[in-house]
Amino acid sequence: MVTILSAVGGLALFLYGMRVLSQGMEQLAGSKLQEWLDKATNKPWKGATFGAMATSLLQSSSLLMVTMMGLINGGLLTLEQAIGVM
Repeated sequence: MVTILSAVGGLALFLYGMRVLSQGMEQLAGSKLQEWLDKATNKPWKGATFGAMATSLLQSSSLLMVTMMGLINGGLLTLEQAIGVM
């Protein structure tokens, strides 16, 4: 029973965190950031390069994936651009 409650609680915290991240990305979304992300991910090889560099800087591919989900939900990246990065 405790395991199930822990799993449900963890999932709820994860979903809440995704919502907060998405809202933050929407507020952060300025035209300069939008243009920069479009230039950095407009071609698949650019997206892959950006993803490799970001992953090496963050030292966490999971963190990069969560950030990409927030950028997609915030409307800063399309799914195609984010797939190139991941």
